Amino acid sequence: MNAVLIVIFFIFLLPKLLAAHYFRDSDDSRRVPVAAEKCCSLAAEECCSRALRSGEPLRCDEIPEHRVAETIGCLGTMLFGSTPVNVTLLPCCDAYRDNEACFKTCVYVFTAPSLPPKRKLAFRHHCRSTASRATQCFNRCILWKMRKSEPFTHSEHVACTDEEEDKIYFGEELGF
Repeated sequence: MNAVLIVIFFIFLLPKLLAAHYFRDSDDSRRVPVAAEKCCSLAAEECCSRALRSGEPLRCDEIPEHRVAETIGCLGTMLFGSTPVNVTLLPCCDAYRDNEACFKTCVYVFTAPSLPPKRKLAFRHHCRSTASRATQCFNRCILWKMRKSEPFTHSEHVACTDEEEDKIYFGEELGF
């Protein structure tokens, strides 16, 4: 029960608190419209600004699906001045498919551009107690993706997941 409450805190409350604190009456709050203007199309600027100020994931119908990852990366770089935790790490969240709260938290933090990079990976500590094997898998996937340009393939890391039908595995599909 406590783990569920902690994850709920991470999903719903923490992003809003962080965004409100980070963008309150400071130079940082002036970065929001600049970031939205630079990274988002004119049609999506308002939606991007709203996501940044609220701490919510970027969900703008005006941004084509194939541009979402690039947009989130651009916004993170504009806000934090460094390469953000890359949204291309999002497939690693599949390690938590059997733990709904951890999976949703993982997807949430990787698609919320206003979360500082250090905060994006902090959720793992709270999922470790309820999904320790999944957290090990997630960490392995993150390390692999950060060090290598090749995809994290299921066949090479089979110990990380169970081979069952109807499961989603991260990495490239294997064509046999």
